[in-house]
Amino acid sequence: MMIPFGMWQPDFPPVGAPHLVRAENCLPTIASYEPFKSLTVLTNALDARCLGAVAARDKDQAAHMYAGNSTKLYELEGFTWTDRTKTGGYGPAGDSTRWNFATFADRLIATNGIDDPQYIDMSTAATAFDDLAGSPPAAKFVASFGNFVVLGALAT
Repeated sequence: MMIPFGMWQPDFPPVGAPHLVRAENCLPTIASYEPFKSLTVLTNALDARCLGAVAARDKDQAAHMYAGNSTKLYELEGFTWTDRTKTGGYGPAGDSTRWNFATFADRLIATNGIDDPQYIDMSTAATAFDDLAGSPPAAKFVASFGNFVVLGALAT
């Protein structure tokens, strides 16, 4: 038999009322509450500690997820992290180094303050990141504003 609980109304007085003042670790259903489901592993793990991740959309609004560790950049394909590291790799980076990402048109730009800024074209079948054209300096931060890409905390 299910015990009926009233609506969650934390602002009402708790004495003598047919409602809940406190509801923890549960989700509302039609007539009651049920516990949260347990955590489930959906993807394989990166081969080292994640030092930055981003979700982005390409020009066709398809979603992409990217992540980086001290020596590699990855793209999530289905439920598997696929290595998209440029030839030669990166770093190695220390624990305080983080990958930062920004989108510009259909490109995702990645910086970590150690290596040259990287990019990947999200809507093509690009198999790896590559150095950003024009030889920009290594930078810790990247952002895009309209038609501009800005790098911050330059290494030079």
